Amino acid sequence: MKSCMISVLTLAFGITLSAAAPAKAPLVQNAGFEKMAGKNPADWVCVVPANGLTVNGEAGQKVLKLAKSGTGACMVVQRNLPLAADKSYAVSCSVRSTDQGTGMVYVEYRAKQPDGKYKHTSVNARAIHGKEDWTEVLFEVSPRAKECEAPYIVLMTTANSMEFRNLKITELD
Repeated sequence: MKSCMISVLTLAFGITLSAAAPAKAPLVQNAGFEKMAGKNPADWVCVVPANGLTVNGEAGQKVLKLAKSGTGACMVVQRNLPLAADKSYAVSCSVRSTDQGTGMVYVEYRAKQPDGKYKHTSVNARAIHGKEDWTEVLFEVSPRAKECEAPYIVLMTTANSMEFRNLKITELD
């Protein structure tokens, strides 16, 4: 009887009923840098020198630009990523530099040791030498021990400037 009623509704009104899957929460908040809190992107902790961070629009997309000046790196960090310890994830991001910048995109987590100190594990913490054309950075975050703290992601420049866009973290099957 139920399928008969759905067929009648479909014929009469062009309506098809289906159970839609609930939308998943994004694994990185404000990954497109659309939301701004003052001069900084919301949901990110900024460790930047004065005037070291800008967000601009480009072809309908937001681009985060980090510029290093003086000593120390220029970076943004998003803590407590909701990544399950027993799953693998793919991280992707486009990067470029118009001034021969060097930077990094990496994920890190830590585990407390018996002596009370922490052991840090970094995934993809290697230098990226920016090119003028957009280049894709892609890496996998493997499962980690359940005792580890929630991971965090870092975008940074260590020389000149780097631009970042299209940041995504997706669960792998």
